[in-house]
Order: sequence, then structure tokens, then C-alpha cells
Amino acid sequence: MQGPILSIDEALKEATFHHQAQRWSEAERLYLAILQMQPLHPVSNHTLGVMSVQLGWPAKALPYLKTAVEANPATAQYWLSYAEALRAAGRAQEARSVLAQGAQRGLRGEAFDRIWRWSEAIFGLLAQAIGLRDAGRLDESTLVCQRVLSMEPCQPDALHLLGLICHDQGRHGRFGDWVDRAVRIAGASTPYHANFGLALQLAGRLDEAGAAYRAAIGFRPDHAEAQSNLGNVLRDQGRYDDAVLAFRNAIHSRPDYAEAHDNLGNVRCDQRRFREAEAAYHFALALKPDHSPGYSNLGNALRDQGRLNAAQSAYHQAIRLDPAYAGAHCNLGNVLQGTRRFRDAIAAYDAAIGLNPSLADAYYNRGKTLKDQGQVDDAVTAYDRALSLRPSYAEAHYNRAMADLLRGNYSVGWKEYEWRWRLGHKGAAPRSFEKPQWDGGAINGRTILLHSEQGMGDSLQFCRYAPLAAAAGAKVLLEAPRSLTRLLRTLPGVEQIIATGDTLPFFDVHSPLMSLPAAFGTLVETIPAAVPYLSAESERIRVWRDRLGASGYKIGVMWQGSPQYQGDRERSVPLARFSPLAELSGVRLISLQKSHGLDQLEDLPAGMEVEQLGEDFDNGPDAFLDTAAVMMSLDLVVTVDTATGHLAGALGRPAWIALPAIPHWVWMLEREDSPWYPSLRLFRQTEPGNWSGVFARIADQLATVLA
Repeated sequence: MQGPILSIDEALKEATFHHQAQRWSEAERLYLAILQMQPLHPVSNHTLGVMSVQLGWPAKALPYLKTAVEANPATAQYWLSYAEALRAAGRAQEARSVLAQGAQRGLRGEAFDRIWRWSEAIFGLLAQAIGLRDAGRLDESTLVCQRVLSMEPCQPDALHLLGLICHDQGRHGRFGDWVDRAVRIAGASTPYHANFGLALQLAGRLDEAGAAYRAAIGFRPDHAEAQSNLGNVLRDQGRYDDAVLAFRNAIHSRPDYAEAHDNLGNVRCDQRRFREAEAAYHFALALKPDHSPGYSNLGNALRDQGRLNAAQSAYHQAIRLDPAYAGAHCNLGNVLQGTRRFRDAIAAYDAAIGLNPSLADAYYNRGKTLKDQGQVDDAVTAYDRALSLRPSYAEAHYNRAMADLLRGNYSVGWKEYEWRWRLGHKGAAPRSFEKPQWDGGAINGRTILLHSEQGMGDSLQFCRYAPLAAAAGAKVLLEAPRSLTRLLRTLPGVEQIIATGDTLPFFDVHSPLMSLPAAFGTLVETIPAAVPYLSAESERIRVWRDRLGASGYKIGVMWQGSPQYQGDRERSVPLARFSPLAELSGVRLISLQKSHGLDQLEDLPAGMEVEQLGEDFDNGPDAFLDTAAVMMSLDLVVTVDTATGHLAGALGRPAWIALPAIPHWVWMLEREDSPWYPSLRLFRQTEPGNWSGVFARIADQLATVLA
């Protein structure tokens, strides 16, 4: 049923009410209804035009405001509103001309003259400030903006421009402050909200940034930049499918928007959909062949696929197009680091920093490269610099934690290690429970759920904290991978073992296993190192003791970890490296290897023998049961850094660990012992990649033991 027909005055009154309440669509509908009845109605044309400017559509406002001026040229405010819309549309000279025409028509009253002269001065100064900023003369532009604000303290364009200048200077906090003030004053301005979103995004306040971008899009649904920036926020939050939709919306709004195609490629890389990522990058480069970020991002996609030479070529092309593009120098450094050309990588990062001293990524990646060279203290300095520029930089916090733990600075390292939960798509997602995470407070009489989070070696190492929680008076539940549950049943102090994925019983608090050192305030001196805390099954021990026999000095060997582990290239060694051990009289090398690396048993050096334990060795659903039992009959285990070493340590069995020059943080630096495992001894590379020296020292030490 059609509602009552309103008179023009009634419709205008209702439209004004909706306008003031920011119910834009209702107000617009009523203003347009009035114009259907009376197309030259000056008040409706004027207010509809003013509303369009408020919503960030000055071009849409111009015909309405022009009509208002023509319908009632005696109203000074109409001329002023028309001039303001022209200025907002980037037509400052026409704005001045309109004000001049108003004056020529006789609008010479004191109010108009004052506003005209005032506006003329404001317009002129703002145009001057914009020109100075465009010329890179930021300090001078700032002074002009401040002059505008001395004349009109709440002038939103001057506030907004000051924010943009701060952004240009890398002062992102002040950028947000200025633009926030402009938003509060100007209200429904699409550019202001969009840039406020950018400021919030740079500050790591992603939820608020997304809200600001959505506000900008609400005022102007076809604002491609806001849609694309919203996609970047969603990407940073790990919401990849939503990010793809936002980038596609941006492309729909502006099909030739190369940056949106580029951003779509970035999120496709995150999704490991490299074919689609490359297609998006090539589309962006077809639209904008001189778009150096497109080549740099293409290089990232190629690097992530292991196509390092092609990636390096793409980065060089980006730098050729824009030698001052700091991000491309930084990305080039990353691929050089990946090929272990550390000196060249540092040079690339330094070039990036020289071009952009505020580029947090360059300091962060420089830190990673320094750490890989063993310069851990210098690496921490670089991470700290990155964090001073971007306090919410999760990767820098996490890698600083790795460096601090590596050098034994546990009081800082454990705290920083909690940043692992904020790594987004680069890390594990935190578990979501209704009950709180335990913070180390009183736990007597409460039930705590401890849950595994990373690899098997980490579970074997950190399950040692379960008895401590029990000793503090807690009822301890332990959730672990199903394959480990049988072995972990021998862990003292645990009330119940639950396989990951099974229904959880009631608990009061929870903790990831690797958050327990922080909760207990663990220092190097207070590591709970009592071993053994795990045990092998007695019947399996008997069976394997009989199968192995008593002859010889029995050494279990492990030479390769999972290739999926990021650092496997540094930790795994060819089985042939163990040959100096096999040359010692009376030594029996016995393979503890499962799956990866077994092919090397078929291609041993002449005279080298490695016994295999048969297809039934740890062939069931439960991990390490046979390995643990075999270890109880071995004289020694010699292994690279895998879960096997952690198992030997947890069982209290003697084991020697062959480590790369820069090992996992658990093994710290320089020490030959491990404060985590009293029965282990560490043999380190003296220089990256030199395994021959490691195994020569192991053989020498073994010869001493056998003598």
C-alpha cells in the first residue's frame, strides 16, 4: 500500500530530520521526491548537494548546488557551498571563480565579504600546502597548514593534510592523530575515513582499521582504494577468502587498478595458489608496466616456489624501474639470504634502510641474516629497531624470542615467545577454549589441561612440566597427538592422556606445553632437568635386547629429519658422514631412521655397514615405542637434531647430537652439554655447513671411550 503523499514542506522537514540523523538513503529519497515535484527547489537542491559532499561525492553534488545557486542567486550560502564542492572535487580555481561571481552579483554584505575573503585565503593556503607536499617540501607544507589552522582551528582539510605529511615522514602515530581529528570534524568524508583506516592499519589496530575502511565504503561503495586496503587488513587477519572478495570488489569498481590486481596476487600467494598469483601480477604489470612493486611481488611468488634465479631477476627489474624502491632491495636481500649469500643480503638490506630508514622489514630481515651468521647480539639490536618502528610486528617479536632463548636470556625470551600466536598465516593458530590460559598463579585443587602444539620433539621435551603442575596441587590432563599417547602414559603426575581430537573432559584452566616455561618462570638455572621422565615398555625392552644381541658397541644413528621442517637443510646430513664411526673396531651402527633418508642405506661408502631393525620396527600406530625400547639396549645414540635426540634425553640415555653452527634455540650457543638433558652431549659445527669436522670430533671422542 502506498503511504500518504507529503507536501513539499512536509517532505523537506522529514528529509532534514533524516539528514541530521545521518540516515542518508532516506534523506536522499525525500530530497529527490521534492525535486520530482519541483526540480528547481533551491533548498532541496542545496541540501542534497551538501549531503553528497559530506559523503565524499563532490562531483555528484555539483549539479544540485549549481541549480540552487541559479534558482536563488541571492543566498550567499549557496555560493559558498558550491565553491566548497568544487574545491573538494579538485577544481580550486573554479571554486574561486564561483565566489568571485557571487561578489559580482552584488552579494556584498558584510557576512559574504568576510566569508569570501576568509575562504579565498584558506583556499589559497591549502592549494599552496598541497603543492609544497607534492614537491616533497614537507616542512614548508607543514608550516602553511599550521597557518591555516591559526586562522581556522577546525579546518578539516588542513588537519587531514598534516596527517598525510606525517605519513610521508614515517610518523604513523601522528598521521593517525591528525586524520582522526579531521574525521571527527568532517564526519562523513570517504577520503578521511579511508586514510584513518590506513593509519589504524599501520598501528596494527586491524579491527578498527577494517571498521574505518567499511565506513569509507559505506559512504562511497565504489571507492576502490578503500576496498583494496580493506582486503589488506583481512589478509593480515588471515581471512584470505574475505580478502579475495575485497580485492575483487576493488577491481570491479576500477578494472584498471593495478595495485588491486597486485594485492590479489599477494593473497593468492598466501593461499599457496601460485598460478593464480602469477596471473594477477602479470595482469597488474600489463596495466602498469613500470609498476615496480608488481615485479617485486612477482619475485616473492617465484621465491616461495623455490625459483630463486627467476625471483632474483624480478627483484632486479623492480630496482631498475625504481632504484629508490626500498622494498625491492629488501626482497632481493631475502632471496640472497635464502641462497646463503649473507654478505650480499646484508648489503641489500642496508641499501633498503638507506633509502627508507623507517622500513621495519629491512631491519627485521637484516636481523635474521645476522642471526644465521652467529651474530646473535647484533641480530637482537636489529629486531629491536624493527620493533621501535612497528611495535606490533609479530615476526620480529617471535624471532627476538628465538634469539634470546638461543643466548639463554630466558626471562625475556619466554615472554616474547608468546608472540608465536600472532603470526597469522605464518604460524599456528591459538586454541580457543572457554576456560582461561593458566598464568602461573595458584593451581592447587584445580584441573589443568596441557596440550601439545608443535612437533613431536617439542612434545617430548616440554611434557616434563606436567609433573611440576601435579606437584603444585593440580589435577593434570595431557592432550597429545594420538601416536604419542601410549609413550606418554609413562609420564608421572598425569591423571589422564587424551588424544588430539577426542572429547575433552572438564578442566578449569589450560596451557599449551610450550607456554609452561613462562608460567613457571623458568631460567637456565631452574630448568626441570630430572631424567628419566619417560620410560620404555619392559616387554619391548626384553624383545629388542634379544634381537640386538650383546656383541659390539651398539650405536643407534639418525641422519635425517623431515624435509618439511624449515631448517631441515641445515640440520640433516648424508648418512655417509657417519663413516668415521663405522671405521672404529667393535662399533655397530644401527639405523633408527624411519621413512625419510632410508634410500641412503643402499649407497654406503665402501666398508661401511649400518644394520636395519626390520620392517616391524615402530611400524604400528604408536610412535617411538620400539625406538625407546631399542635405546635401552644401545650403548650410545648419535643423531642430528630430531625428536630422536629428545627421546634419548627424556629416557636418560646417552646421546651425542650433531648440530649446525646456528642450532635450534633449545641447544643454546657454545655449550657442549644441555641444561635440558643431562645425558646428552653436543657437537657443533665450527663454521656453517662443515659437517666433516663435527663427525671427526665425534669419532675421536668415541675412540677415547672405546680405548
